[in-house]
Amino acid sequence: MSKWSKIDLVLQKKSALEDDYVIEVFINEQFVMEKSLKGLRSWIKPEGTLHQVWTSDNFYAAANATIRNLAVYTPLLGRTIAIYADAARSFIFNAKEYITSMPANSTITPATVAQCSIDNIKFKVVDAGGGNVGLWNISTKKFLQIQPDGTVAAIIQKPNGEFSDPKWKWEKFSITETPIKGLYTFYSLSGQSLGVRPTDNSVYGQKGKYVAGWKNELFSIHVVA
Repeated sequence: MSKWSKIDLVLQKKSALEDDYVIEVFINEQFVMEKSLKGLRSWIKPEGTLHQVWTSDNFYAAANATIRNLAVYTPLLGRTIAIYADAARSFIFNAKEYITSMPANSTITPATVAQCSIDNIKFKVVDAGGGNVGLWNISTKKFLQIQPDGTVAAIIQKPNGEFSDPKWKWEKFSITETPIKGLYTFYSLSGQSLGVRPTDNSVYGQKGKYVAGWKNELFSIHVVA
């Protein structure tokens, strides 16, 4: 009472059944309880969903409490995402083995991309081990890669987004949230950062990590499935 507590609610999938989830509760980093949500309804919601927080249910008076610094994070592994270059206002686009970008327009924007039928801008996030991911385009069935010379391509093809070769490094990415709220950088193990030039919408890899002042290497992530 009368002090701030850090509360984390973590949704975990327990089996292959569609609605078999548990919600785990942590207070100040310590696990306190879990509750099964099996059979209730799907708790994985598309982007744009309004999240409501209640401090009581309909049968009790609301708690005299305050919430601050509320954040909702969607686990990306196994999800399908669209990657939007903030400065260039365009989506990463897989055209066969070449990677370019597709400018947002009146019908396909970050707000409407979940309903978009163009699969070339949709990438499945695959576990690549060691905290890294692979980005598998669901249209071309190929993995995004940044080669050491900064060329961005999609060459390696695997069924169903399988990612099993530990020797791959150009196709392994870490996704890092930047100090700019809601924007991320994509780093390959070869030390390149993904970027899009606003002048011609070309896609490139730049050596190095995020530094203040970067803008062409910043992306928003939009879950579409």
